[in-house]
Amino acid sequence: MADSINLISFKTLSLSEKFSFFDGEVITVINSAQDQELNDFFRGIILDDSENSNIRNKAQKIFIECVILKKIKVRQALSLLMDDWNNNSDVFLKLQRLKDLYLFYNEEENDIESIFQNYIKEDENELVSEAYFNLGLINMQKGFSSNTKEETLIYLNKSEAFFSSSNEIIENRIDSQFYKIAVSIVINALNGLRGNIQQSLK
Repeated sequence: MADSINLISFKTLSLSEKFSFFDGEVITVINSAQDQELNDFFRGIILDDSENSNIRNKAQKIFIECVILKKIKVRQALSLLMDDWNNNSDVFLKLQRLKDLYLFYNEEENDIESIFQNYIKEDENELVSEAYFNLGLINMQKGFSSNTKEETLIYLNKSEAFFSSSNEIIENRIDSQFYKIAVSIVINALNGLRGNIQQSLK
């Protein structure tokens, strides 16, 4: 497969051969294939429920890397992550999906935010925590881009609450703790509460 990208051929490989492909040979394929070929190939692996979950996860990560490198179009990524996604997917694929969707938040703000809201209802703590975390990032972003102090505080207070919820579900989640503290400092600064700023840093 070194000079081509063929989903049918890939599916005939043993599991160890598939891992070997993603550990090295995939780079050659990415450099030589066209965007539609790459899109079809990785989609075929990611959406295949019969495929090994670790292989699907590797395919998903490389798919997004291809989007970042402009080897796959953003609209193709949104099609995979939003329109064609199988909600029965492995929990780690869902978790990666949440992380990937945030990268494209500015492309489809309302729809992606709704997806995060829906994940709050999931049974898996990892997914719920990640959904809260991303909602915290979104509201922090809205707060920093608001035109008034009042609107900024509304969004930042929401952001702080989402980060707090994320950390409560997954104990000692460092990223949630960090952003919660950072947002809290900004809120206290806007409110002129210097004593509270020092408390936030403890």
